[in-house]
Formats: sequence, structure tokens, C-alpha cells
Amino acid sequence: MSVAFLRSFTHGHALQLHAVHRRFLGALATHTPLLPGTSEKAFIDVGSTHKRVYGRTKQGAEYGRFKGIRTPHPLLATICTPTSRPLIATVRMRRGKAAYSRGAPKFVSEALATAHEAGCTGLRILCADSQFCNAGVIAACRRAGAHFSITCGMNPSVKRARRRRRHHNNSRRIP
Repeated sequence: MSVAFLRSFTHGHALQLHAVHRRFLGALATHTPLLPGTSEKAFIDVGSTHKRVYGRTKQGAEYGRFKGIRTPHPLLATICTPTSRPLIATVRMRRGKAAYSRGAPKFVSEALATAHEAGCTGLRILCADSQFCNAGVIAACRRAGAHFSITCGMNPSVKRARRRRRHHNNSRRIP
């Protein structure tokens, strides 16, 4: 397979490949012990990564979060259980300066659907860092019936809410 062939793919082609990957992973998981224990508990981990590349002809690499460094900026979702190794559920390439939360609700929905097709019928827990903390991601988890563990950034409104909560808890204590 030539590199020129892969570079000719459009976003629609990438979505078609993802659909094939999702169906294949589901079929493979039903015929092999790929993800043991999915009827009890499964973790879907969502994150992004950067990998420095060299040369101006690297497709998908742009200047973005790191000044002066060209990196591709993929989103990754993996599925694992307490007794299995992580499997890649879905990958999405994004522009270098794209915010982490851009397209995150749809990405999370796809990752949770892939986990379900792979046989994750028990407790599903989505784990993500603070860049994915938004109402759309939480709504996607609730629609899919999944639990979530998402860290929250410390912005001024969160700090105020924590102070109010701490004050409320202290005022209810009996001396």
C-alpha cells in the first residue's frame, strides 16, 4: 500500500474505516477472549497525544500547542478491563491548534458505542482529563448509560463552588 494512496483519503473515508474497525473489533471480541470481564466492568480511556515530527511534508502535522514544534494531534480512546490490556477503540486526527474539547462529545459517543459492540455490557466507566470536561461529553456518557471520571480544571467558578461547599459542610458540623 503506497503512502500516496493513504494520503488520498478524505474525512469520509476515515469514518468508513472507523466503522469497519468497530465492527471487526466487535466480531473479534465475541470469538476470542480479547476483553475478559467486560460483562462486569470496562474502562474507556480518552486522551490526546502529541508526537514531534520533522520535515515540512508530514501530512497532519502542524504548529500548535508547542511553540515552534510540528506535531500531529490525535485523539485516542482505549478499552480495557481490570484483567486485560488496553485496545484502541478509536482514533481521530485533528488540527494542531484545535481545542481538546472540539468534537469531543461525538468522539466519546463513538468510543462508548465501540465498547458496547466489543461486548462491554457491564459497568462502563469513561476516564478523561480536564480538557474533556464539558457538558457535551457528560451528556454523551449519560445517553450511553456509562459512568464517568473526568478531572475538572481549577478555574475561578470551580474554586468558588469548592469554597461554598467547604463552608456549607463546616457550618453543618456539630461542635
